[in-house]
Amino acid sequence: MNDSNRLKYVVHHSSTILAETNDVTFTFGFRTHFGGGETAGFALIYDSLDDKKKNEPKHKLVRHGSRERKDLKK
Repeated sequence: MNDSNRLKYVVHHSSTILAETNDVTFTFGFRTHFGGGETAGFALIYDSLDDKKKNEPKHKLVRHGSRERKDLKK
């Protein structure tokens, strides 16, 4: 299982255990340990979408799809 599939699995598995949707779950900082079989990372689970939008930085909201990207014109 490669890193992107493992991340999707962790997000889905953690949200089903806690009965939350993926909309209020943020995962980041995943690192695989040498030898495989073990991955460590962080997850933030907010109570509501409003709490997530209030506390998370704008660039993370854009990456997660909760906010539209502002077009930069030069």
